[in-house]
Amino acid sequence: LIQLPATAFANINTEVTLSLWQNGDPLAQPRNDTIFGGGSTVGRELMAHLPWGNSVVYWDAFGNFDRISRAAAVSEFAGGWNHWTFTKDRLSGVMNIYLNGSLWHTGGGQTRLYTPVNRFYLGANLGGVEFYAGAIDEFRAANVERSPDWIWASWITVASNDTFTCYGVVEQPGELPIPNNMAAITETKNGVVTFFGWSRSVIIFHPWNSVNDAGRVGGCQA
Repeated sequence: LIQLPATAFANINTEVTLSLWQNGDPLAQPRNDTIFGGGSTVGRELMAHLPWGNSVVYWDAFGNFDRISRAAAVSEFAGGWNHWTFTKDRLSGVMNIYLNGSLWHTGGGQTRLYTPVNRFYLGANLGGVEFYAGAIDEFRAANVERSPDWIWASWITVASNDTFTCYGVVEQPGELPIPNNMAAITETKNGVVTFFGWSRSVIIFHPWNSVNDAGRVGGCQA
């Protein structure tokens, strides 16, 4: 369970993209838990079950809340690494879920307004419970709806390698207690806020290059 700073989501307005790599515990999944959860004064704003105990993936966004959902195969959420991306554009009313770079599910008519998040948990719901059973890597958040090409590039950059690949110089801001503790590090470029979570076995943080972000990865694995 990691609590991320609510201020990092302050620039979200009509669009959002959240993405991550996950590897569910095959001995525990599917079960009733939450991979991330953000809440506001009106309730649920950004939350996903990946999956719930019925093997359904739920993506909830804005205003307590618009929802799309679809049943998933076990191989899509447990026993191996998969890349998931969740988007919403309130003006178009479209919410999407991408799996491993390809559109996996979509829904229309989703026009609830965003209320600023005042709490956000990675690995739990907006109340800080329903802990996720599995591993999470490369969590990112943006205040725009990423294009299908951008999402595919983010996936293939990692998927085409046996291990996570570092592009450029890896930097560790300040004196971070790595890997014994987790720190919430954010980088903002051109209005985009990106989080860098823990890599499979080693926590490594580095700044994001938004000029060439379509081909880069936000973290590395040693």
